[in-house]
Amino acid sequence: MTSKTQGYIFALLAITIFSLQDAISKHLASTYPPIFVTMIRYWAFALFTIVLASKMRGGLKATARTKRPLLQVTRGVLLRSRWFWPSPVLR
Repeated sequence: MTSKTQGYIFALLAITIFSLQDAISKHLASTYPPIFVTMIRYWAFALFTIVLASKMRGGLKATARTKRPLLQVTRGVLLRSRWFWPSPVLR
């Protein structure tokens, strides 16, 4: 299989997955609060990421190791700060 064909397949697969996620989220949103639906989506993505990372060479520990710990800590602090200072759009 050529790389161009493989690219088309991956693009189509990504579009299909995002469409399914959107449809399932809209279906769940009719029954559950939006925060709960968002939490379920994040949990599903986290589970997928952990499974994928654990199958990589060296396992989960080697995948989580970083060459730039200060950058990772800064990213974490910035992400956490978003909880305390929400976007003006949400006010």
